[in-house]
Amino acid sequence: PVDRRSPLIDRGLRERAAGAFVGRHRHVVNIRADGIAVVLGPLLRDVRIVAAALVDVDSGMVLDAWSAAATDTSTDLELIGAQHAEIVRTALALLHSWPAGGGAPGTCEVVLGADHGARHLLRTVPDPLGDRLVLAVVVNGSQRVLDRVRKRLEAVSVDALTAGPSMT
Repeated sequence: PVDRRSPLIDRGLRERAAGAFVGRHRHVVNIRADGIAVVLGPLLRDVRIVAAALVDVDSGMVLDAWSAAATDTSTDLELIGAQHAEIVRTALALLHSWPAGGGAPGTCEVVLGADHGARHLLRTVPDPLGDRLVLAVVVNGSQRVLDRVRKRLEAVSVDALTAGPSMT
């Protein structure tokens, strides 16, 4: 019998590729072509950084992600990204309803963590297209390590995170 598959697709390629990539289907001009690992490069060299992701808050879609454990399949960055988006949506709604919520509207920072465990630092990022984005960084370490990571993230240019490929 004739195998009705495209001659360009190797058997098993779909199964191998399915777990290797993170979907980034959004605006062409909103995501860096070279990835979040280039923008956060010096920060990601720290062994205490477990993962980082840029997530669309409204859809929960991971736009770009990096993980220290590239071969670990137990960590689903898409699921964690969606959970991070839900937390930020809830935090923004709470801050919007709070009568004396200082700071710029639509911005927040959330830190989740347990004693002696991973800490999730979630920080909103202004999007040039008007959507809501969050930069999530997972850190293993103490509060002091988290404070150091927070300070280093302040030095990261927002334009560098959201700059997409040039159209020229």
